[in-house]
Amino acid sequence: MTRRPLETDGAVETVTCWKKRESTVIRFAPASVIQRVPCGAVAAGEDSLGDAASAAAASWHTAPTGRWQSQCDSGYSSSRPSFSPPGEDDAAVVAHPTASPVQMSSDAAGGRSASAQPNGRSVVPVNTVHLPRFLGRYWDLSTARGAALQQTAAAVQKAYITAFGDQLLKFNRFMLAALRDGEIPHQPQMSIEQAVEMMQKSVAVDIDRLRRFTALLPGFAGLSRADQTALLTEKYWLCELLSHCKFIHKGEIYTYFAASGDRDLHCGLYWLDILGVDADFMRFIYGFAGAFNDIGLTQTEIYLLLATGIFQPDGTSAADKTTLSFLHSLYLDAFFYSLGTRLPVAERAVAYEKVERTMLQFPHIFRVSVLYVNSMNLTGVPLRPSSIEFRECLE
Repeated sequence: MTRRPLETDGAVETVTCWKKRESTVIRFAPASVIQRVPCGAVAAGEDSLGDAASAAAASWHTAPTGRWQSQCDSGYSSSRPSFSPPGEDDAAVVAHPTASPVQMSSDAAGGRSASAQPNGRSVVPVNTVHLPRFLGRYWDLSTARGAALQQTAAAVQKAYITAFGDQLLKFNRFMLAALRDGEIPHQPQMSIEQAVEMMQKSVAVDIDRLRRFTALLPGFAGLSRADQTALLTEKYWLCELLSHCKFIHKGEIYTYFAASGDRDLHCGLYWLDILGVDADFMRFIYGFAGAFNDIGLTQTEIYLLLATGIFQPDGTSAADKTTLSFLHSLYLDAFFYSLGTRLPVAERAVAYEKVERTMLQFPHIFRVSVLYVNSMNLTGVPLRPSSIEFRECLE
């Protein structure tokens, strides 16, 4: 393994070359690079998503096309899905944006290296000098792979905190107060006309949050402008589902309209029913949320899974399938690495099976997003497309 410096946007990064194989560099945010190595790892500067986060988001100008006439992000059902409330660790992560999901350290002397795992367990430092040569090389490769995947998780964590952190804190407080103290706003808080307007503004705000999140994902800025727009347009509803699932519980949604100003207006079952959102559409959302919450993912793992879905090459009109496949594999590796190091061995098989069932729903979600959500009418009641029924999207 050799290292060589690479200059990018005024900063110097280190690119790892494995067995004389040239690294493929994909430019994304200033002062950071993504490298192609056998394990599909990201090498990103620690400062690339810190102080530069706002600048990177502000400098990204791609906007969804005119196809965005409407979206709807929630629903209801008579079913009773299971619920996994946001944990203390998740709240702490959002409350302290500078915290890193992992802390890595190394001792270059004597080939020693150690890294703290997301679950708090540490790898015992190993002096590779005293190992057989092939074992020493394997240890170095394994350690480098783990460190790179941890850096990928750290980049995603900083991205979601920048884009969604304030919203997650507000929704979390609202849900805890509602379930613990019964503090649910009395409806109606506004007129039907005002609710329609709030829904339109909420969609615009949520699209902007998705743009800020993807702008900070390693690899996204390396795609063409057309491919970026296609991903934002076609993967918006996946973002809405995954980011809101934790706030869906027993037939109710504990979120606010995104653009309600100083007054928090509850975007729950009452208004979705009044505004005429399709019942089958809402039942699908609640069924998905129940299964997804049952997995018990951390907040960082949720957004790692979202990144995996965003870059999934199937179900999108984006043209650069090669780069999308690479980025999809990268974030999938980081997701399963985080999940595998956090869970005890006995629990991993069950969790992996649940994740697999969830990911099998992604193609259906992409199809619904393109055929149904993107053509939904948000200018009046009912909030649904006029040209297609929801059940037709699943056939």
